[in-house]
Amino acid sequence: MALGVGYKFKDAISAVADYRALGVNYENDGIVFDVVEHGPSLGIEFRL
Repeated sequence: MALGVGYKFKDAISAVADYRALGVNYENDGIVFDVVEHGPSLGIEFRL
């Protein structure tokens, strides 16, 4: 799941800020992996 917002400064520059959550629930032969990772993300894009 992700929730974000983006903004286009100019034709060649844009930015995005979001919050993401990724969950895994795995069990096999007694090994259990049940985790949720979440946190903010920030990105900037430059186009030529």
